[in-house]
Amino acid sequence: MEQQFIEGQHPWDANLLSCTPTLEMGINIGDLSSAILCSIPPSQSSYLQRIGRTGRRDGNSFNLAVANGRPHDLYFYAQPQEMLAAVIEPPGCFLSASAVLERQFVAFCFDNWVQTGINVTAIPRRLGMVLSHLTAKEQENLFPFTLLTYIELHRSVLFERFIGLFHGLPDSVVVRLRGFVEGDGRDRPC
Repeated sequence: MEQQFIEGQHPWDANLLSCTPTLEMGINIGDLSSAILCSIPPSQSSYLQRIGRTGRRDGNSFNLAVANGRPHDLYFYAQPQEMLAAVIEPPGCFLSASAVLERQFVAFCFDNWVQTGINVTAIPRRLGMVLSHLTAKEQENLFPFTLLTYIELHRSVLFERFIGLFHGLPDSVVVRLRGFVEGDGRDRPC
C-alpha cells in the first residue's frame, strides 16, 4: 500500500493514507502535500517529524493538527509556537548495552565501506540475491563478503574511529566491543 501510494501509477492507487506513527520516520514521499494529525503528538520532535513529511518537493504544505480535549492537546492548541520553537533533543541510548554498540559498529563499517566509492551494483537490491551469494563458489567478490573483507582489512582503524565518536565509554564496554570486533569466539544473535 505504501509503495502504491508513493508511486501512484494508476488512478485506483491510494492517494490518502490513514496510519499510525509508524510512518513518522520512515516514509519519504517527495510530493506529499498535506498531513492531518488526529491529535497533538506527545513531543515536539514527533510533531516536527510528522509535519516534515509534507512539502518536500516544492516547499508548500498543509498540516492540520486536531486538538482533543486532553490537557496536553489543549495546552499546545493555546500555545502553538511552543510546539514549533522547542529544542529537539536526540533520543538517548544506553551505551553500556554492548549489543547496541555492536550493531552500530557494523552500520558504521557499512557506511565507511560505501564512502570508499563502491559501485552501485556492489549491494544487491534483493535479499534473495544476497542469500544466494552465501552458497556461491567464488564468494570473495560478492556481497556480503566484500563488506566483511573491507572490515577485516580495516578493523583496527574502524574500531578506533568508532570508539572515538563516544566520550566516556566505560572500559568494560570498550573491552566487550573489542572482543566482538576481534572475534572472541562467543556466538551472538544477529
